[in-house]
Amino acid sequence: MAQRTLTPVSHAHWDREWYQPSEEFRICLVRLMDRLLDILDRDPDFRYVMLDGQAIVLEDYLAIRPEREPDVAAHVRSGRLLIGPWYILPDEFLVSPESNIRNLLTGARVASRFGKRMDVGNIPDPFGHISQLPQILRGSGMDCAVFWRGVGDAPNEFLWAAPDGSDVLVIHTPMRAVSTGLREGTLEESSAFVRVEPAALVITALKEAEDGRGLIVRLWNSSSARCEGEVRLWRPAAQVTRCSLDETEIELLELAGNQVVRLAARGNEVVTLRVAFR
Repeated sequence: MAQRTLTPVSHAHWDREWYQPSEEFRICLVRLMDRLLDILDRDPDFRYVMLDGQAIVLEDYLAIRPEREPDVAAHVRSGRLLIGPWYILPDEFLVSPESNIRNLLTGARVASRFGKRMDVGNIPDPFGHISQLPQILRGSGMDCAVFWRGVGDAPNEFLWAAPDGSDVLVIHTPMRAVSTGLREGTLEESSAFVRVEPAALVITALKEAEDGRGLIVRLWNSSSARCEGEVRLWRPAAQVTRCSLDETEIELLELAGNQVVRLAARGNEVVTLRVAFR
């Protein structure tokens, strides 16, 4: 079998406002950027990170941490922090072609404040793409694009041509889950990492807490009605705390048998739990 080289590219995609107000998402952005800059400062083997495709992320961060601008600029100039090319990620069908062009012009201007924009048309998250996008990217000095939504089952790499013949190489990173050893039936309870009931409660994140103290389990009540449920952990916990989205502790929750916590969520509410293990 021929050998293949796999090159992972660290990257982020940032929604400025989605299921929480923009300022609550900004809190998460500040934590993310603080941690990213710390990694870049202390780990020379962390080669680079592609910071979404929108330069406004830096403005949002520096509005809270203005003292970090020299650090941001240093990593952009070194080529380790890749920014732009857009000012904001557009919904291409809802704005005029001129708006898309000016979006790129503004993105390049903001990026120049820190160094240089990334010359890759990174636009990961729109629900579709206008046929003229290759033409706009080419006209803006870019010969490739990256996205993971909006092209259905297109291959991972393809050449995309606009009506005028301008083309760009597209790197398509579709969201797919690959299962190995799939079998019918349910897993034994001992195989479950975290179990949540009822089905209306959906796990949206399972990660280390930002301050390193415990595990964050984030749940979303996908129902519009109030929901009562339970979370069963795979091993005994010392305590479980209900937190706000920025992981500030709100209240200590009661543990049943050191592994089960019961909770209530309003319709469509996002619930964040911090789990500290023994």
